[in-house]
Amino acid sequence: MALNTGDTLLNGQYRILRQLGRGGFGFVYQAEDTLMNETVAIKELIPGLIDDEVILKRFIQEARASLRLTHPNIVRVYNVFADRGNYYIVMEHLPGGSLEDWMQQRDTLGVEQAIRVVADVCAGLEYAHGKGVVHCDIKPGNVLFAADGTAKVADFGVAHVSEELMTRSWQSASGFAAGTLLYMAPEQLDGVRDDLRVDIYALGAMLYQMLTGRPYLDFRLPARTISDQVHNASQIKEGQAVPPSAYNRAIPGWLDGVILKALAKQPAERYGSAGELAAVLTGKPAADIPKVPRPEPPTRVAVAPPRPRPAWSVHPAVVAGAVAALAVVVVILLARRDGISSARPGMVYVPAGEFIMGSDEGDSDEQPVHTVYLDAFYIDRTEVTNAQYRECVEAGACDTPADTRYYDNADYAQHPVIWVSWNDADAYCRWVGKRLPTEAEWEKAARGTDGRTYPWGEGIDCDHAQYGECAGQTVPVGSKSKGVSPYGALDMAGNVWEWVTDWYDSDYYARSPFQDPQGPDSGDYRVRRGGSWGSYVWYVRTAFRFYYHPSIAGNLVGFRCAQE
Repeated sequence: MALNTGDTLLNGQYRILRQLGRGGFGFVYQAEDTLMNETVAIKELIPGLIDDEVILKRFIQEARASLRLTHPNIVRVYNVFADRGNYYIVMEHLPGGSLEDWMQQRDTLGVEQAIRVVADVCAGLEYAHGKGVVHCDIKPGNVLFAADGTAKVADFGVAHVSEELMTRSWQSASGFAAGTLLYMAPEQLDGVRDDLRVDIYALGAMLYQMLTGRPYLDFRLPARTISDQVHNASQIKEGQAVPPSAYNRAIPGWLDGVILKALAKQPAERYGSAGELAAVLTGKPAADIPKVPRPEPPTRVAVAPPRPRPAWSVHPAVVAGAVAALAVVVVILLARRDGISSARPGMVYVPAGEFIMGSDEGDSDEQPVHTVYLDAFYIDRTEVTNAQYRECVEAGACDTPADTRYYDNADYAQHPVIWVSWNDADAYCRWVGKRLPTEAEWEKAARGTDGRTYPWGEGIDCDHAQYGECAGQTVPVGSKSKGVSPYGALDMAGNVWEWVTDWYDSDYYARSPFQDPQGPDSGDYRVRRGGSWGSYVWYVRTAFRFYYHPSIAGNLVGFRCAQE
């Protein structure tokens, strides 16, 4: 039975403040150490496991071993005791939460931040390995943060401790394989736990996920059937990870090599220690890092100059705008004649004309800066909401979002729909008689014709956009009214990434046509634009380009529609 607030342990020394969650062995609590006058965390062994002699032995012996691990990057264990038939471990309380919590609130970590976290973990593991302790379960949930942001390794609950406490043969006699699937080394499936290189492998898997937002292999999760479990084991044994930069182009080539070396199937091909891995991550790339094939951007070709303008006295954009305006008037008159409303509810009008696309100060795929001419179009003033998307689902034209926690919550009805793939977004826009905007249309609607960095101009704060520096998650669409674009569109910076219709090609701007570019004819990934509530400033710029597999949904991606 879980402890309640106010309960005490060990003759009143520890007073329970609240339950923090549930760990691998049992409940975890925040408590007050009344003797030392400080806040601690207490892990409880599930009462039902006490009668399991093997688990109880490992819980106590490995907890005692953790008492001797005193390092700034390891969660400090203060005490191990029994009380009223249960067993408890007392450790330092870390208010910064876990890496797993942080990753659930963000799309990916930046390269520098991810390296900093892994370097901290490496420091703790290098010390533990020197004491004969192999963690065997490195994962985001076992990395906790102090108030100053220092990362610390937690939960040596399935660790291998040197012969002083237990031997490998004792652990593997029954084929015991401890760890967490997404981070287990191939040899762990065979019961190997006394080789520190299983932790190196787990660090590679964790770093891959931190930078890409996805596992390093094609796992079937959750594994509900024997077939799923066999598939996953086969992936760990034989599956080869693609370079992480395939999912996040911000990852430099040398870091691809570091991660894939850590994930080598053979232990001898990995880094020999956590310290060696940290040195490579924080210093210059080592000479022995394997080179990973990664196509370099081809040499830029000269971009054709804008079409020659006729020798007229009126600027062509003015003429185009006048023609577009006349066309709108004709449509209005015809619609009125037929008794049909001409309004486009919830949409804003973007007139025909030229604009500047790309950025000389951005990433390489934002270059070269080039002039684009677009015909007039309409685009949704805000992102599609949960309430709007629900109508499509109830009509049988759209699939339910992959995760429905927000979709089914009435409080989020006016928040942008999330957990929708590109295919879902495309289906919705077609259902309402619209389409996804092209990448060029999206950028023009966001920034206008003067090449501004953000829809409203220069400088960014939480009054203008919902992005990574702001508290919370998504906000109701249109909430950030100061972030309006030149044409009246809202939330084009932050809140959620937005799918557009184009396939992604990092070099497309070098050959993009002058008029109404539609993107490459094919590809592996679709473009998304605008950044999200979890994005850094760099990603919410109007010129920033990112890509994602069209079948993948997430909690940071939504969309809006456009129309001729």
